[in-house]
Amino acid sequence: MEIHKVIDVLMHLFERYRTYLIITVSTLLGAIGLMVYVYISNTQYNYASQQALSELLLEYDRAHASAELWNEVEIGAKTAYRQYGKASVAPYFLMMQAEALYQQHKQHDALALMEQSLASIAQTSSLYYMFALKLAQMQLAQEETAVHEKGLQALISLAHDEKNQQRDSALYQLAEYYHMHNEQEKAEKIRKELLALKPLYKDVMSPWISLMENHA
Repeated sequence: MEIHKVIDVLMHLFERYRTYLIITVSTLLGAIGLMVYVYISNTQYNYASQQALSELLLEYDRAHASAELWNEVEIGAKTAYRQYGKASVAPYFLMMQAEALYQQHKQHDALALMEQSLASIAQTSSLYYMFALKLAQMQLAQEETAVHEKGLQALISLAHDEKNQQRDSALYQLAEYYHMHNEQEKAEKIRKELLALKPLYKDVMSPWISLMENHA
C-alpha cells in the first residue's frame, strides 16, 4: 500500500474514533483529578485530627493536675470525635472522653464509652490490648460484683495472652491485685510468670518487670 493511502486510512480512523478518545482521556483525567483531591482531602483530614489530638492531650495532662478541667476534656474529646470519627486516631478521642467521664464519677457512661472504643479497634491493632487493659482497670474499680468480676476475668485473659503486647503490664497488675486481696500464693505464681518474660525484653526494658524485681 502506498504511503499516502496508509496516511489516509490512519486519518480516517482517527476522525472516526476521535470522540471516543477525547471522552476516554477526559474520563481518565477526571479520575486522576478525583484521586488527587481525595488524597489531599484525606491528608488534610488526618493532619487536622492529629492536631486536635495533640491539643486535647495537653488538656488531658492538665486535668490530671486540676480535676475541674475534666469537664473540658470530656467536651473537647466528644467534639473531636464528631469531627474526626473516621480518622485513625478516633479511638483515642473515645478513650479520653471515657476517662474524663470516669474522673467525674460518671462510671456507667465511662464504661459504656470505653467498651465502644475497644469495639472500634481491630484486635490486630497495637492499640487493642492497651485499650482492653484500660477497660479492665475501670471495671475492676467498680463495686458492683458482676462488673468487678468481668474486669478480673478480662485481666486474667490479658495476662496470659501471648499476643498481648501489654502482657507485662497485665501480669504486674494481676499480681498486685492478688497481693492486695491477700491471695499470696496466686500473687507469687503470677510474679514468677512476669519475671520469666525478662529474656523477651533484652532490647527494650520492661518497667513492669523492673518494678516487680524491686518488690522481690
